[in-house]
Amino acid sequence: MRFNKAELAALASNSSIKFEREGLLIITERHEGFFRKADVNYPRYCKLRGNLLFYLKDHDPLSQPAGVIVLESCRPLIRNEEREFDGFAFILEFESSLPQRISTRTTQDRLDWVKSIQLASYAYLSLQISYLENQISAAMGNRIERGLPLYSTASDATVLAGLLDINCSTGSIVNKTSAKQEEEGDLIQF
Repeated sequence: MRFNKAELAALASNSSIKFEREGLLIITERHEGFFRKADVNYPRYCKLRGNLLFYLKDHDPLSQPAGVIVLESCRPLIRNEEREFDGFAFILEFESSLPQRISTRTTQDRLDWVKSIQLASYAYLSLQISYLENQISAAMGNRIERGLPLYSTASDATVLAGLLDINCSTGSIVNKTSAKQEEEGDLIQF
């Protein structure tokens, strides 16, 4: 995947941008050496924006970004309800890469982060848009799919009749919007 490192760093450190979720997470990183592999837990301040989970160099919200996890095609899973050695853990399982282990300090934080990550994927957003389009289509009588205008001429005539008072006995039309009396100090336009 290609990305612009400077743009991502600017996005992560911009204080005027609203993030969906921010907070301290304990991220497990894999360190591979010549003779051994080790998993190291780092407490990092994290910011969720769209489907990008930025993690900073330490637990300070103003520190520099250390990396980003693209949350597309991932599922957050809670495998153990109890507290582990570093907190309440959940796993991010990806379709084409290794899983990522993340921990929080409380169970409520874990549930909030898992829910936010589930709602962050493009697939979920696409599903939500499709659902809303179907709701609008059902409410409008499938007018959009047939290429018809959103409002029928009958409803436009009803709105027009509401604005104009049609006097059936004389056949005259009185405009309700201009029939109000002008009071002193009113601006009258011609």
